[in-house]
Amino acid sequence: MTQEQILEGNKLIAEFMGYKYVVVGYFGETDQSDWQLHNAGWIWLMQVVEKIEKLEEGCFHVFMADTDCNIYFSSKYDKNGNEWNAPSFRQSTGSKITSTWQAVVQFIQWYNKEQNAQVSDTTMSNNNSKAD
Repeated sequence: MTQEQILEGNKLIAEFMGYKYVVVGYFGETDQSDWQLHNAGWIWLMQVVEKIEKLEEGCFHVFMADTDCNIYFSSKYDKNGNEWNAPSFRQSTGSKITSTWQAVVQFIQWYNKEQNAQVSDTTMSNNNSKAD
């Protein structure tokens, strides 16, 4: 993983958790915000895992074993009863924390895309209703 990929992943996680990600630096050198994610340890990462597992009324599960992490959806329906074809996000990097971080980043990218699509669909439906 490159430093740029780590920074982008950290930003994505921070925003998912409701934090504003700020990079502070002088003369081109950067220090990460108070959410120094990737190499910070399990405490921050477990907060993210717990949030993922609470989404959609607990339909997402995070399974970690040895050096693997798998995030999967336990139901084919979302909390509103709509069919949801959620993929599984599995990583095996040789390090449990890195595998978990990478699976979390992949999951958040997918989840954000799904949320944006749902908002877009709702907006289009509302606009079509107003046109009638």
